[in-house]
Amino acid sequence: MRSQGKDPFKHHGRKGDFFSGVTVVVATMALLFIGSAIAAIVIGGIAHFGEAATSEEVLFSLRMSVVTSTVSTVLCLALALPTAYALSHVNMPFKRVAEVLMELTLSLPYILLGFALLLIFSSPFGKALRECGFAVVFEPVGIVFAQLIVNLPFAIRMVRTVFADVNPRMEFVAKTLGAMPFDVFRTIIVPQCRNSIISTFVLTWARGMGEFGATLMLVGVTRMKTETLPGSIYLSISTGNNDIAMATAMIMLLLSAATLVISNVLNRPAAASRVAASTSANSKRAKEGFLQKARHGFANRFGGSKLVQRLLSRRPSGWMQGNAPGSVRVEGLMVRRGSFQLNVEELSIEPREVFAILGSTGSGKTVLMESIAGAFPLSEGRILLDGKDVETLPVQQRHLGIVYQDYALFSHMSVYDNIAYGLRMNGCAASEVHERVGEMLELFGISHIADRYPGVISGGESQRVALARALVLKPGIMLMDEPFSALDPATKKRMYETFRRIHERFDCTIVLVTHDFNEAQTLADRVGIVIDGRLRVVRPAKDLFENESDEDVRFFLGME
Repeated sequence: MRSQGKDPFKHHGRKGDFFSGVTVVVATMALLFIGSAIAAIVIGGIAHFGEAATSEEVLFSLRMSVVTSTVSTVLCLALALPTAYALSHVNMPFKRVAEVLMELTLSLPYILLGFALLLIFSSPFGKALRECGFAVVFEPVGIVFAQLIVNLPFAIRMVRTVFADVNPRMEFVAKTLGAMPFDVFRTIIVPQCRNSIISTFVLTWARGMGEFGATLMLVGVTRMKTETLPGSIYLSISTGNNDIAMATAMIMLLLSAATLVISNVLNRPAAASRVAASTSANSKRAKEGFLQKARHGFANRFGGSKLVQRLLSRRPSGWMQGNAPGSVRVEGLMVRRGSFQLNVEELSIEPREVFAILGSTGSGKTVLMESIAGAFPLSEGRILLDGKDVETLPVQQRHLGIVYQDYALFSHMSVYDNIAYGLRMNGCAASEVHERVGEMLELFGISHIADRYPGVISGGESQRVALARALVLKPGIMLMDEPFSALDPATKKRMYETFRRIHERFDCTIVLVTHDFNEAQTLADRVGIVIDGRLRVVRPAKDLFENESDEDVRFFLGME
Protein backbone atom coordinates (compact mmCIF):
# COMPACT_ATOMS: atom_id res chain seq x y z
CA MET A 1 0.00 0.00 0.00
CA ARG A 2 1.34 3.44 -0.90
CA SER A 3 2.14 5.51 2.15
CA GLN A 4 -0.02 8.57 2.49
CA GLY A 5 1.46 12.04 2.15
CA LYS A 6 4.35 10.98 -0.10
CA ASP A 7 4.74 11.98 -3.70
CA PRO A 8 5.53 8.81 -5.70
CA PHE A 9 7.26 10.90 -8.38
CA LYS A 10 9.77 12.41 -5.98
CA HIS A 11 13.12 10.81 -5.27
CA HIS A 12 13.48 9.21 -1.85
CA GLY A 13 16.44 7.58 -0.19
CA ARG A 14 19.82 7.27 -1.88
CA LYS A 15 18.59 8.34 -5.31
CA GLY A 16 18.10 11.86 -3.99
CA ASP A 17 21.37 12.01 -1.99
CA PHE A 18 23.40 13.72 -4.75
CA PHE A 19 20.82 16.45 -5.40
CA SER A 20 20.14 16.93 -1.71
CA GLY A 21 23.87 17.14 -1.04
CA VAL A 22 24.44 19.79 -3.69
CA THR A 23 21.46 21.77 -2.38
CA VAL A 24 22.79 21.63 1.18
CA VAL A 25 26.26 22.78 0.05
CA VAL A 26 24.88 25.70 -1.98
CA ALA A 27 22.48 26.72 0.80
CA THR A 28 25.27 26.56 3.37
CA MET A 29 27.58 28.69 1.22
CA ALA A 30 24.82 31.25 0.67
CA LEU A 31 24.00 31.29 4.37
CA LEU A 32 27.64 31.78 5.36
CA PHE A 33 28.18 34.54 2.80
CA ILE A 34 24.93 36.42 3.34
CA GLY A 35 24.83 35.71 7.06
CA SER A 36 28.36 36.94 7.63
CA ALA A 37 27.65 40.10 5.62
CA ILE A 38 24.44 40.79 7.56
CA ALA A 39 26.18 40.09 10.87
CA ALA A 40 29.02 42.46 9.97
CA ILE A 41 26.57 45.21 9.02
CA VAL A 42 24.50 44.78 12.19
CA ILE A 43 27.50 44.53 14.53
CA GLY A 44 29.27 47.45 12.91
CA GLY A 45 26.22 49.65 12.48
CA ILE A 46 24.03 49.13 15.52
CA ALA A 47 26.20 51.26 17.79
CA HIS A 48 25.92 54.22 15.40
CA PHE A 49 22.37 53.55 14.12
CA GLY A 50 20.85 56.35 16.16
CA GLU A 51 23.48 58.80 14.95
CA ALA A 52 22.87 57.84 11.32
CA ALA A 53 19.08 57.89 11.69
CA THR A 54 19.21 61.51 12.90
CA SER A 55 21.93 62.68 10.53
CA GLU A 56 20.69 65.38 8.17
CA GLU A 57 22.76 63.94 5.32
CA VAL A 58 21.53 60.36 5.82
CA LEU A 59 17.92 61.54 6.12
CA PHE A 60 18.34 63.54 2.89
CA SER A 61 19.70 60.48 1.10
CA LEU A 62 16.82 58.38 2.48
CA ARG A 63 14.24 60.88 1.24
CA MET A 64 15.98 61.10 -2.13
CA SER A 65 15.99 57.30 -2.47
CA VAL A 66 12.35 56.92 -1.41
CA VAL A 67 11.09 59.69 -3.70
CA THR A 68 13.08 58.68 -6.79
CA SER A 69 12.32 54.97 -6.30
CA THR A 70 8.63 55.68 -5.88
CA VAL A 71 8.48 57.86 -9.00
CA SER A 72 10.46 55.40 -11.11
CA THR A 73 8.33 52.50 -9.86
CA VAL A 74 5.11 54.30 -10.79
CA LEU A 75 6.55 54.93 -14.26
CA CYS A 76 7.50 51.25 -14.44
CA LEU A 77 3.93 50.34 -13.54
CA ALA A 78 2.54 52.60 -16.26
CA LEU A 79 4.90 51.25 -18.92
CA ALA A 80 5.37 47.60 -17.90
CA LEU A 81 1.71 46.57 -17.66
CA PRO A 82 0.68 47.38 -21.26
CA THR A 83 4.05 46.25 -22.64
CA ALA A 84 3.91 42.93 -20.80
CA TYR A 85 0.32 42.41 -21.98
CA ALA A 86 1.28 43.13 -25.59
CA LEU A 87 4.28 40.77 -25.47
CA SER A 88 2.24 37.95 -23.90
CA HIS A 89 -1.14 38.33 -25.62
CA VAL A 90 -0.91 40.37 -28.82
CA ASN A 91 0.32 39.25 -32.23
CA MET A 92 2.13 42.32 -33.48
CA PRO A 93 4.90 43.16 -35.97
CA PHE A 94 8.47 43.04 -34.65
CA LYS A 95 7.35 41.31 -31.46
CA ARG A 96 10.44 39.10 -31.47
CA VAL A 97 12.67 42.16 -31.89
CA ALA A 98 11.05 43.77 -28.86
CA GLU A 99 11.58 40.59 -26.85
CA VAL A 100 15.27 40.45 -27.78
CA LEU A 101 15.73 44.12 -26.84
CA MET A 102 14.18 43.47 -23.42
CA GLU A 103 16.49 40.51 -22.82
CA LEU A 104 19.51 42.47 -24.05
CA THR A 105 18.78 45.30 -21.66
CA LEU A 106 18.56 42.83 -18.80
CA SER A 107 21.94 41.35 -19.66
CA LEU A 108 23.87 44.63 -19.91
CA PRO A 109 25.91 45.93 -16.95
CA TYR A 110 24.11 48.74 -15.14
CA ILE A 111 27.05 51.09 -15.52
CA LEU A 112 26.84 50.59 -19.29
CA LEU A 113 23.14 51.48 -19.21
CA GLY A 114 24.01 54.62 -17.28
CA PHE A 115 26.69 55.45 -19.85
CA ALA A 116 24.12 55.07 -22.63
CA LEU A 117 21.84 57.52 -20.84
CA LEU A 118 24.73 59.91 -20.37
CA LEU A 119 25.43 59.85 -24.11
CA ILE A 120 21.75 60.50 -24.89
CA PHE A 121 21.31 63.39 -22.47
CA SER A 122 24.72 64.91 -23.33
CA SER A 123 23.81 64.96 -27.02
CA PRO A 124 22.21 67.94 -28.80
CA PHE A 125 18.88 66.38 -27.86
CA GLY A 126 19.80 66.46 -24.17
CA LYS A 127 21.15 70.00 -24.43
CA ALA A 128 17.87 71.09 -26.04
CA LEU A 129 16.00 69.57 -23.12
CA ARG A 130 18.24 71.43 -20.68
CA GLU A 131 17.55 74.71 -22.45
CA CYS A 132 13.84 73.99 -22.05
CA GLY A 133 14.37 73.62 -18.30
CA PHE A 134 14.51 69.80 -18.22
CA ALA A 135 18.04 69.00 -17.07
CA VAL A 136 18.91 65.34 -16.46
CA VAL A 137 22.70 64.92 -16.20
CA PHE A 138 24.00 65.54 -12.65
CA GLU A 139 20.42 66.34 -11.52
CA PRO A 140 18.02 64.39 -9.24
CA VAL A 141 15.68 63.68 -12.16
CA GLY A 142 18.52 61.69 -13.68
CA ILE A 143 18.28 59.25 -10.76
CA VAL A 144 14.72 58.44 -11.85
CA PHE A 145 15.85 57.78 -15.42
CA ALA A 146 18.72 55.59 -14.20
CA GLN A 147 16.40 53.52 -11.98
CA LEU A 148 13.82 53.30 -14.76
CA ILE A 149 16.18 51.95 -17.43
CA VAL A 150 17.55 49.39 -14.98
CA ASN A 151 14.18 48.25 -13.56
CA LEU A 152 11.77 48.48 -16.50
CA PRO A 153 13.02 45.34 -18.32
CA PHE A 154 12.93 43.45 -15.02
CA ALA A 155 9.35 44.57 -14.32
CA ILE A 156 8.23 43.74 -17.85
CA ARG A 157 9.69 40.24 -17.68
CA MET A 158 8.14 39.52 -14.28
CA VAL A 159 4.69 40.83 -15.20
CA ARG A 160 4.78 39.15 -18.60
CA THR A 161 5.44 35.80 -16.94
CA VAL A 162 2.46 36.32 -14.65
CA PHE A 163 0.18 37.44 -17.49
CA ALA A 164 1.15 34.39 -19.56
CA ASP A 165 -0.09 32.11 -16.77
CA VAL A 166 -3.66 33.43 -16.95
CA ASN A 167 -6.00 30.84 -18.46
CA PRO A 168 -6.52 32.00 -22.08
CA ARG A 169 -9.96 30.37 -22.08
CA MET A 170 -10.95 32.76 -19.31
CA GLU A 171 -10.05 35.67 -21.54
CA PHE A 172 -11.96 34.25 -24.51
CA VAL A 173 -15.03 33.63 -22.36
CA ALA A 174 -14.88 37.25 -21.23
CA LYS A 175 -14.88 38.38 -24.86
CA THR A 176 -17.89 36.20 -25.68
CA LEU A 177 -19.64 37.95 -22.79
CA GLY A 178 -19.08 41.33 -24.42
CA ALA A 179 -15.76 42.47 -22.96
CA MET A 180 -13.56 44.53 -25.27
CA PRO A 181 -9.76 43.96 -25.17
CA PHE A 182 -9.14 46.75 -22.66
CA ASP A 183 -12.05 45.46 -20.54
CA VAL A 184 -10.42 42.01 -20.51
CA PHE A 185 -7.14 43.61 -19.47
CA ARG A 186 -8.58 45.62 -16.59
CA THR A 187 -11.27 43.22 -15.36
CA ILE A 188 -9.65 39.82 -15.92
CA ILE A 189 -5.89 39.98 -16.49
CA VAL A 190 -4.87 42.59 -13.92
CA PRO A 191 -7.19 41.41 -11.10
CA GLN A 192 -6.14 37.79 -11.67
CA CYS A 193 -2.51 38.83 -11.24
CA ARG A 194 -3.04 41.58 -8.68
CA ASN A 195 -0.91 40.18 -5.86
CA SER A 196 1.90 39.15 -8.17
CA ILE A 197 1.86 42.59 -9.81
CA ILE A 198 2.05 44.33 -6.43
CA SER A 199 4.83 41.96 -5.38
CA THR A 200 6.74 42.73 -8.59
CA PHE A 201 6.54 46.44 -8.01
CA VAL A 202 7.51 46.11 -4.36
CA LEU A 203 10.63 44.33 -5.57
CA THR A 204 11.09 46.96 -8.30
CA TRP A 205 10.91 49.67 -5.65
CA ALA A 206 13.50 47.84 -3.56
CA ARG A 207 15.78 47.51 -6.59
CA GLY A 208 15.41 51.25 -7.19
CA MET A 209 16.40 51.94 -3.60
CA GLY A 210 19.60 49.98 -4.10
CA GLU A 211 20.47 51.08 -7.67
CA PHE A 212 23.90 52.73 -7.91
CA GLY A 213 25.78 51.74 -11.09
CA ALA A 214 23.67 53.59 -13.69
CA THR A 215 23.01 56.42 -11.25
CA LEU A 216 26.72 56.95 -10.61
CA MET A 217 27.45 57.18 -14.33
CA LEU A 218 24.57 59.58 -15.14
CA VAL A 219 24.37 61.91 -12.14
CA GLY A 220 27.41 61.10 -10.02
CA VAL A 221 27.19 61.52 -6.24
CA THR A 222 26.89 65.13 -5.18
CA ARG A 223 26.45 65.53 -1.42
CA MET A 224 22.97 66.78 -0.46
CA LYS A 225 21.95 67.01 -4.14
CA THR A 226 22.02 63.64 -5.92
CA GLU A 227 22.90 61.60 -2.85
CA THR A 228 20.87 58.42 -2.43
CA LEU A 229 21.34 55.80 0.28
CA PRO A 230 23.87 53.79 -1.78
CA GLY A 231 25.58 57.10 -2.62
CA SER A 232 25.67 58.04 1.05
CA ILE A 233 27.37 54.73 1.89
CA TYR A 234 29.84 55.33 -0.94
CA LEU A 235 30.68 58.84 0.30
CA SER A 236 31.02 57.67 3.91
CA ILE A 237 33.45 54.93 2.94
CA SER A 238 35.35 57.33 0.66
CA THR A 239 35.88 59.70 3.59
CA GLY A 240 36.82 56.92 6.01
CA ASN A 241 33.60 57.17 8.04
CA ASN A 242 32.96 53.40 8.08
CA ASP A 243 30.77 53.46 11.19
CA ILE A 244 28.17 55.72 9.55
CA ALA A 245 28.48 53.66 6.37
CA MET A 246 27.61 50.51 8.36
CA ALA A 247 24.68 52.24 10.06
CA THR A 248 23.36 53.50 6.71
CA ALA A 249 23.73 50.01 5.27
CA MET A 250 21.69 48.76 8.22
CA ILE A 251 18.87 51.12 7.23
CA MET A 252 18.96 49.65 3.72
CA LEU A 253 19.02 46.16 5.21
CA LEU A 254 15.86 46.85 7.21
CA LEU A 255 14.11 48.24 4.12
CA SER A 256 15.14 45.18 2.10
CA ALA A 257 13.84 42.83 4.81
CA ALA A 258 10.51 44.67 4.86
CA THR A 259 10.07 44.48 1.10
CA LEU A 260 10.99 40.78 1.15
CA VAL A 261 8.36 40.05 3.77
CA ILE A 262 5.71 42.02 1.87
CA SER A 263 6.59 40.24 -1.39
CA ASN A 264 6.33 36.80 0.22
CA VAL A 265 3.02 37.62 1.88
CA LEU A 266 1.56 38.84 -1.42
CA ASN A 267 2.72 35.71 -3.24
CA ARG A 268 0.91 33.37 -0.88
CA PRO A 269 -2.10 31.54 -2.38
CA ALA A 270 -5.16 33.75 -2.18
CA ALA A 271 -7.47 30.88 -1.28
CA ALA A 272 -7.44 31.62 2.41
CA SER A 273 -8.51 35.21 1.95
CA ARG A 274 -11.22 34.15 -0.48
CA VAL A 275 -12.53 31.59 1.96
CA ALA A 276 -12.75 34.32 4.54
CA ALA A 277 -14.49 36.63 2.07
CA SER A 278 -16.89 33.93 0.93
CA THR A 279 -17.89 32.95 4.46
CA SER A 280 -18.22 36.47 5.82
CA ALA A 281 -21.51 37.62 7.26
CA ASN A 282 -24.33 38.98 5.14
CA SER A 283 -23.05 41.00 2.20
CA LYS A 284 -24.48 44.22 0.87
CA ARG A 285 -26.52 42.30 -1.67
CA ALA A 286 -28.11 40.23 1.09
CA LYS A 287 -29.07 43.45 2.83
CA GLU A 288 -30.68 44.63 -0.36
CA GLY A 289 -32.97 41.66 -0.15
CA PHE A 290 -32.63 39.79 -3.40
CA LEU A 291 -31.11 36.73 -1.76
CA GLN A 292 -34.02 36.37 0.62
CA LYS A 293 -36.33 36.14 -2.34
CA ALA A 294 -34.03 33.85 -4.30
CA ARG A 295 -33.41 31.44 -1.41
CA HIS A 296 -36.98 30.17 -1.43
CA GLY A 297 -36.73 26.48 -2.19
CA PHE A 298 -33.03 26.64 -3.06
CA ALA A 299 -32.05 23.67 -0.95
CA ASN A 300 -32.60 21.41 -3.95
CA ARG A 301 -29.53 20.39 -5.86
CA PHE A 302 -29.16 21.20 -9.56
CA GLY A 303 -31.02 18.66 -11.59
CA GLY A 304 -33.43 17.94 -8.75
CA SER A 305 -37.13 17.56 -9.44
CA LYS A 306 -38.11 21.03 -8.23
CA LEU A 307 -35.56 22.67 -10.48
CA VAL A 308 -36.89 20.69 -13.44
CA GLN A 309 -40.39 21.83 -12.51
CA ARG A 310 -39.22 25.44 -12.45
CA LEU A 311 -37.66 25.03 -15.87
CA LEU A 312 -40.87 23.49 -17.22
CA SER A 313 -43.49 25.65 -15.63
CA ARG A 314 -42.02 29.11 -15.21
CA ARG A 315 -42.82 31.44 -18.07
CA PRO A 316 -39.85 33.35 -19.44
CA SER A 317 -39.68 36.94 -18.29
CA GLY A 318 -39.16 39.68 -20.87
CA TRP A 319 -35.39 39.79 -20.57
CA MET A 320 -35.06 36.10 -21.40
CA GLN A 321 -36.55 36.60 -24.86
CA GLY A 322 -33.09 36.97 -26.38
CA ASN A 323 -31.22 36.17 -29.55
CA ALA A 324 -32.92 33.85 -32.01
CA PRO A 325 -31.47 30.32 -32.24
CA GLY A 326 -28.40 30.50 -34.45
CA SER A 327 -27.16 28.41 -37.36
CA VAL A 328 -23.63 27.24 -38.14
CA ARG A 329 -22.13 26.46 -41.52
CA VAL A 330 -18.55 25.24 -42.06
CA GLU A 331 -17.04 25.22 -45.56
CA GLY A 332 -13.62 23.82 -46.53
CA LEU A 333 -12.19 24.37 -43.06
CA MET A 334 -8.51 23.86 -42.27
CA VAL A 335 -7.07 24.91 -38.91
CA ARG A 336 -3.46 24.46 -37.88
CA ARG A 337 -2.55 24.51 -34.19
CA GLY A 338 1.15 23.76 -33.95
CA SER A 339 1.70 20.35 -35.50
CA PHE A 340 -2.01 19.49 -35.33
CA GLN A 341 -4.31 20.05 -38.30
CA LEU A 342 -8.11 19.99 -38.36
CA ASN A 343 -10.03 19.47 -41.61
CA VAL A 344 -13.79 19.79 -42.13
CA GLU A 345 -15.05 19.76 -45.70
CA GLU A 346 -18.63 20.72 -44.91
CA LEU A 347 -20.89 20.94 -41.88
CA SER A 348 -24.28 22.56 -41.28
CA ILE A 349 -25.96 22.91 -37.90
CA GLU A 350 -29.56 24.07 -37.94
CA PRO A 351 -31.25 26.51 -35.53
CA ARG A 352 -32.45 24.85 -32.29
CA GLU A 353 -30.49 21.70 -33.09
CA VAL A 354 -28.38 19.89 -30.50
CA PHE A 355 -25.30 18.78 -32.41
CA ALA A 356 -22.71 16.54 -30.73
CA ILE A 357 -19.06 16.54 -31.78
CA LEU A 358 -17.90 13.06 -30.87
CA GLY A 359 -14.31 11.85 -30.76
CA SER A 360 -11.51 10.50 -28.65
CA THR A 361 -9.05 12.62 -26.64
CA GLY A 362 -6.84 14.67 -28.96
CA SER A 363 -8.96 14.06 -32.03
CA GLY A 364 -9.76 17.75 -32.55
CA LYS A 365 -13.23 18.03 -31.00
CA THR A 366 -12.49 21.10 -28.93
CA VAL A 367 -10.48 22.67 -31.76
CA LEU A 368 -13.58 22.38 -33.97
CA MET A 369 -15.77 23.91 -31.26
CA GLU A 370 -13.32 26.78 -30.73
CA SER A 371 -13.08 27.25 -34.49
CA ILE A 372 -16.85 27.69 -34.59
CA ALA A 373 -16.47 30.25 -31.82
CA GLY A 374 -13.78 32.04 -33.82
CA ALA A 375 -11.16 31.61 -31.11
CA PHE A 376 -8.27 31.67 -33.60
CA PRO A 377 -7.63 32.41 -37.28
CA LEU A 378 -8.52 29.81 -39.90
CA SER A 379 -5.85 28.54 -42.28
CA GLU A 380 -8.40 27.83 -45.03
CA GLY A 381 -12.16 27.90 -45.54
CA ARG A 382 -14.75 29.80 -43.59
CA ILE A 383 -17.32 29.45 -40.82
CA LEU A 384 -20.66 31.22 -41.00
CA LEU A 385 -22.77 32.04 -37.96
CA ASP A 386 -26.27 32.96 -39.07
CA GLY A 387 -24.82 33.53 -42.54
CA LYS A 388 -22.04 35.88 -41.33
CA ASP A 389 -18.36 35.01 -41.60
CA VAL A 390 -17.05 34.46 -38.08
CA GLU A 391 -13.70 36.07 -38.89
CA THR A 392 -15.37 39.34 -39.85
CA LEU A 393 -17.44 39.43 -36.67
CA PRO A 394 -15.95 40.72 -33.43
CA VAL A 395 -16.20 38.09 -30.71
CA GLN A 396 -18.51 40.38 -28.78
CA GLN A 397 -21.07 40.31 -31.64
CA ARG A 398 -21.22 36.56 -32.26
CA HIS A 399 -24.03 35.90 -29.73
CA LEU A 400 -22.24 32.84 -28.40
CA GLY A 401 -22.27 31.25 -25.00
CA ILE A 402 -19.45 28.92 -24.10
CA VAL A 403 -18.86 26.51 -21.22
CA TYR A 404 -15.47 24.84 -21.09
CA GLN A 405 -14.66 21.53 -19.46
CA ASP A 406 -12.71 23.36 -16.73
CA TYR A 407 -15.51 25.98 -16.56
CA ALA A 408 -13.00 28.90 -16.81
CA LEU A 409 -14.73 30.81 -14.03
CA PHE A 410 -13.23 34.15 -13.05
CA SER A 411 -11.54 33.07 -9.84
CA HIS A 412 -11.15 36.62 -8.51
CA MET A 413 -14.91 37.24 -8.74
CA SER A 414 -17.73 35.92 -6.62
CA VAL A 415 -20.42 33.69 -8.11
CA TYR A 416 -22.72 36.72 -8.33
CA ASP A 417 -20.12 38.79 -10.16
CA ASN A 418 -19.28 35.95 -12.55
CA ILE A 419 -22.92 35.80 -13.65
CA ALA A 420 -23.26 39.59 -13.71
CA TYR A 421 -20.08 40.10 -15.76
CA GLY A 422 -21.63 39.86 -19.23
CA LEU A 423 -24.55 42.08 -18.28
CA ARG A 424 -22.21 44.76 -17.01
CA MET A 425 -20.00 44.53 -20.07
CA ASN A 426 -23.09 45.07 -22.22
CA GLY A 427 -24.06 48.21 -20.32
CA CYS A 428 -27.09 46.93 -18.43
CA ALA A 429 -28.36 49.17 -15.66
CA ALA A 430 -27.62 48.10 -12.08
CA SER A 431 -31.27 47.34 -11.41
CA GLU A 432 -31.48 45.11 -14.48
CA VAL A 433 -28.27 43.31 -13.54
CA HIS A 434 -29.70 42.77 -10.07
CA GLU A 435 -32.92 41.31 -11.46
CA ARG A 436 -31.34 39.06 -14.08
CA VAL A 437 -28.67 37.65 -11.81
CA GLY A 438 -31.23 37.02 -9.10
CA GLU A 439 -33.38 35.09 -11.54
CA MET A 440 -30.44 33.01 -12.78
CA LEU A 441 -29.37 32.24 -9.21
CA GLU A 442 -32.88 31.02 -8.49
CA LEU A 443 -33.17 29.11 -11.74
CA PHE A 444 -29.93 27.18 -11.20
CA GLY A 445 -30.34 26.74 -7.47
CA ILE A 446 -27.10 28.49 -6.52
CA SER A 447 -28.24 31.54 -4.57
CA HIS A 448 -26.74 30.11 -1.38
CA ILE A 449 -23.25 30.42 -2.92
CA ALA A 450 -23.76 33.84 -4.53
CA ASP A 451 -21.05 35.47 -2.43
CA ARG A 452 -18.54 32.62 -2.60
CA TYR A 453 -15.58 32.39 -4.92
CA PRO A 454 -14.92 29.61 -7.47
CA GLY A 455 -12.04 28.25 -5.42
CA VAL A 456 -14.34 27.20 -2.58
CA ILE A 457 -17.32 25.69 -4.43
CA SER A 458 -17.79 22.15 -5.73
CA GLY A 459 -17.40 20.99 -9.33
CA GLY A 460 -21.15 20.64 -9.75
CA GLU A 461 -21.71 24.14 -8.42
CA SER A 462 -18.98 25.48 -10.72
CA GLN A 463 -20.75 23.90 -13.67
CA ARG A 464 -24.02 25.60 -12.76
CA VAL A 465 -22.29 28.95 -12.37
CA ALA A 466 -20.64 28.57 -15.80
CA LEU A 467 -24.00 27.71 -17.38
CA ALA A 468 -25.73 30.62 -15.68
CA ARG A 469 -22.97 33.02 -16.73
CA ALA A 470 -23.25 31.97 -20.37
CA LEU A 471 -27.04 31.79 -20.54
CA VAL A 472 -27.81 35.07 -18.79
CA LEU A 473 -27.11 36.86 -22.09
CA LYS A 474 -29.51 34.56 -23.98
CA PRO A 475 -27.04 33.44 -26.66
CA GLY A 476 -28.31 32.16 -29.99
CA ILE A 477 -25.65 29.41 -30.00
CA MET A 478 -24.39 27.57 -26.92
CA LEU A 479 -21.02 25.75 -27.08
CA MET A 480 -20.35 23.15 -24.39
CA ASP A 481 -17.04 21.32 -24.03
CA GLU A 482 -17.40 17.98 -22.17
CA PRO A 483 -19.79 19.54 -19.62
CA PHE A 484 -20.68 16.26 -17.88
CA SER A 485 -17.36 14.40 -17.98
CA ALA A 486 -16.48 15.02 -14.32
CA LEU A 487 -19.88 13.99 -12.90
CA ASP A 488 -20.75 10.69 -11.26
CA PRO A 489 -23.27 8.47 -13.12
CA ALA A 490 -26.26 9.37 -10.93
CA THR A 491 -25.64 13.11 -11.16
CA LYS A 492 -24.94 12.82 -14.86
CA LYS A 493 -28.30 11.14 -15.44
CA ARG A 494 -30.11 13.96 -13.64
CA MET A 495 -28.10 16.53 -15.59
CA TYR A 496 -29.19 15.00 -18.90
CA GLU A 497 -32.79 15.75 -18.02
CA THR A 498 -31.91 19.26 -16.91
CA PHE A 499 -29.92 19.78 -20.11
CA ARG A 500 -33.06 19.13 -22.16
CA ARG A 501 -35.06 21.56 -20.08
CA ILE A 502 -32.41 24.25 -20.46
CA HIS A 503 -32.41 23.72 -24.22
CA GLU A 504 -36.17 24.12 -24.29
CA ARG A 505 -36.25 27.04 -21.88
CA PHE A 506 -33.52 29.14 -23.50
CA ASP A 507 -34.43 28.18 -27.09
CA CYS A 508 -30.90 28.07 -28.48
CA THR A 509 -28.73 25.96 -30.75
CA ILE A 510 -26.32 23.76 -28.79
CA VAL A 511 -23.00 22.34 -29.94
CA LEU A 512 -21.94 19.66 -27.49
CA VAL A 513 -18.40 18.25 -27.41
CA THR A 514 -18.19 14.77 -25.90
CA HIS A 515 -16.35 11.46 -26.05
CA ASP A 516 -19.28 9.56 -24.54
CA PHE A 517 -21.34 7.55 -27.06
CA ASN A 518 -24.33 7.27 -24.73
CA GLU A 519 -24.25 11.00 -24.00
CA ALA A 520 -24.24 11.83 -27.70
CA GLN A 521 -27.15 9.50 -28.44
CA THR A 522 -29.13 10.63 -25.40
CA LEU A 523 -28.81 14.38 -25.85
CA ALA A 524 -28.10 15.15 -29.50
CA ASP A 525 -30.21 15.33 -32.62
CA ARG A 526 -27.20 14.63 -34.83
CA VAL A 527 -23.62 13.55 -34.26
CA GLY A 528 -20.40 14.41 -36.08
CA ILE A 529 -17.47 12.04 -35.51
CA VAL A 530 -13.97 13.55 -35.52
CA ILE A 531 -11.01 11.18 -35.91
CA ASP A 532 -7.37 12.31 -36.20
CA GLY A 533 -8.32 15.90 -36.99
CA ARG A 534 -10.91 15.12 -39.66
CA LEU A 535 -14.70 15.17 -39.52
CA ARG A 536 -15.41 11.69 -40.89
CA VAL A 537 -19.19 11.34 -40.71
CA VAL A 538 -22.33 13.22 -39.71
CA ARG A 539 -25.51 11.31 -38.98
CA PRO A 540 -28.63 11.27 -36.78
CA ALA A 541 -27.74 10.39 -33.19
CA LYS A 542 -30.20 7.49 -33.16
CA ASP A 543 -28.31 5.93 -36.09
CA LEU A 544 -24.87 6.30 -34.53
CA PHE A 545 -24.03 2.58 -34.81
CA GLU A 546 -25.87 1.89 -38.07
CA ASN A 547 -24.43 0.94 -41.48
CA GLU A 548 -20.90 2.29 -41.14
CA SER A 549 -18.38 1.53 -43.89
CA ASP A 550 -15.44 3.71 -42.71
CA GLU A 551 -13.02 1.34 -40.95
CA ASP A 552 -11.62 4.05 -38.65
CA VAL A 553 -15.13 5.05 -37.58
CA ARG A 554 -16.11 1.42 -37.01
CA PHE A 555 -13.00 0.90 -34.88
CA PHE A 556 -13.69 4.07 -32.88
CA LEU A 557 -17.29 2.98 -32.25
CA GLY A 558 -16.14 -0.50 -31.20
CA MET A 559 -17.94 -2.17 -34.09
CA GLU A 560 -14.90 -4.28 -35.01
